[in-house]
Amino acid sequence: MRVLVTRAEDQGRATEARLAAAGLDGVVAPLTRIVLDGDVALPLDGVQAIAVTSLNGVAALALNDDAERLRALPLYAVGDKTAAAARARGFARVVSANGDRRALAALLIGERRPADGALLWAAGADRTADLATDLTRAGFDLRIAEVYRSEPVADLRNAVAADLAGGRIDAVAVYSPRSAEILVE
Repeated sequence: MRVLVTRAEDQGRATEARLAAAGLDGVVAPLTRIVLDGDVALPLDGVQAIAVTSLNGVAALALNDDAERLRALPLYAVGDKTAAAARARGFARVVSANGDRRALAALLIGERRPADGALLWAAGADRTADLATDLTRAGFDLRIAEVYRSEPVADLRNAVAADLAGGRIDAVAVYSPRSAEILVE
């Protein structure tokens, strides 16, 4: 079975390896490329902790002009991979929610108090509002910092487009509504 993997290159290659281990043929053709923005001015005054929902958020924070100040704050990661990436980039006080955004929201609500200061969410430009809704509903001052974005690639590689048109792709792994829109276009 051939599976088209539409993730950005680095994440796509990791998915391709997992597919190969399962006996499937992964074809990596990113629909987007990730652009990290290390120059974003972050509203850090009064922030008690950072929330991160992706590896890209961690990578962008590590590039930020305030990286040393950021590393002094507790960082709450959505899952173990994101937490490991944060530790590898020098964040010492890292907690993993070991789950999804619901688990992250529950962890923050359980361990932090709104009265102790704001939370900073290092987010992508394209995101759902769910985490923000959960945290603001719980009374937190949530500051959202768009520290990365995904940009569409110009075209699929010719060979991949031909494989799709010729029915030689059995499944497509799409990771966001935006990626689905780009694929359809």
